[in-house]
Amino acid sequence: MKNWFLKKNSNVYSLQKLETFTNKEELINKLKIEIEKVDASLSNATSELIRAQTIGIKIALSRNNNWIDQLQKKAYWSNIQNSASWHREKILHLYQERRTLQIKLDKLTGKYWSKQILNLLKLIGLGVTIIFALWLTMMGIMATIFLLPLFALILLGYFIVLNKNKRI
Repeated sequence: MKNWFLKKNSNVYSLQKLETFTNKEELINKLKIEIEKVDASLSNATSELIRAQTIGIKIALSRNNNWIDQLQKKAYWSNIQNSASWHREKILHLYQERRTLQIKLDKLTGKYWSKQILNLLKLIGLGVTIIFALWLTMMGIMATIFLLPLFALILLGYFIVLNKNKRI
């Protein structure tokens, strides 16, 4: 019981300035600008991740095998991996931020539910396609197993005819 009273509240939030918009179009324009900024940050972070990965590939494929180069590879490799993981986390965070901004924009413009229904229909279509492909594969396997005796009979007839031709 004592710990319950002395427990600190870990949900601490900072004060933020409340922006009030009198016009819906102002808010929509602000969200579009924020989405464009996030897109620019995404492209920068992606290009930096690609650069880090290319440097890592160059270092991994270098042919120098002396001990100084090996030490450099180890030092660079850890830094490259740290940089790449940081960029991946940043890209993931930016995608999540862009998604929340896009959802807010869709709700303001009235496109949210139409997009949700379209995504649901795409998911259902993908599921039906996968089930159909699995069904078709299973039917092919079952047909092959069913026709194995016929294939064996045809092969046996071919070898009998081939042996009769050799005797003549």
